[in-house]
Amino acid sequence: MLAAAVGGTAWWVGWGRYTTTPGVIGLEQAAAQAKLDKAGLGVRVGEEVYSESVEKGVVISTDPRPGARILPDGDVTLVVSLGPERYDVPDLTGKSVEEAEAALAEVKFVAGQPVEKWSETVEAGRVIRSQPAFGTPEAAALPVGSSVTLVVSKGRKPIEVRSWVGKDAAKATQALEKKGLKVEVTDEVYSDTVAKGRVISQTPDSGTLHKQDTVQLVVSKGPELVAVPAVRYLSTDDAVEKLEDLGFEVRKERATIYLSGSVAWDTDPKSGTKLAKGSTVVLYVV
Repeated sequence: MLAAAVGGTAWWVGWGRYTTTPGVIGLEQAAAQAKLDKAGLGVRVGEEVYSESVEKGVVISTDPRPGARILPDGDVTLVVSLGPERYDVPDLTGKSVEEAEAALAEVKFVAGQPVEKWSETVEAGRVIRSQPAFGTPEAAALPVGSSVTLVVSKGRKPIEVRSWVGKDAAKATQALEKKGLKVEVTDEVYSDTVAKGRVISQTPDSGTLHKQDTVQLVVSKGPELVAVPAVRYLSTDDAVEKLEDLGFEVRKERATIYLSGSVAWDTDPKSGTKLAKGSTVVLYVV
């Protein structure tokens, strides 16, 4: 009787009082808990870890491990899978390169070699977009270590401006506007040296501008036209003076009826005709 009691006590304080941990690895968490409950064991959910091979919600490991000794009322801690570790590409627009790289590092992505592009809206040194682009299907649920390319602004694209002085103003306007520049004709003035419709001056006349910047043109109206005045019956000297004061060159010739040449009779071209300053007017005298 004593031997039996001693043997029973040894069983209770030794191996005999333990059971074994059921195998629940590969089961979904709810099924694993049910199986452990049925075995009379408590359940604790430990850390959740990412796994490339075990689906989300499935048990990866247990503590104690399957088959290990455990007291009948002991607890089994489950390590459950979060599934594959995946992240979306964050919105990097407008960030500096350093800020964008830090944002990618937070989701365990790698920034590839940046690509530089001109931009009219994003200042130099800041991100225009990413490749793959934020918000697109290609940028969703990417694995850790994915490479993301940053498209970085070089600032506004400079536009070379050449001089159109002496050239046709309409063609100058068309060419400049095609480059994305605005054209403003600030004045139209008479010119004895620049033909009508051509550019007299340009601001700026060279260098670089950016889209929507303005180029100002002063355009020629051609030579100023002046009407030949009526000079009949004026003295020859007064007629010459009157014509020269208007900017004409005067060549005197005898009229069909010629007396002393002291009186103006007519002009060629006739009075009222408009000519450019510097034109020659023939003065007929009698």
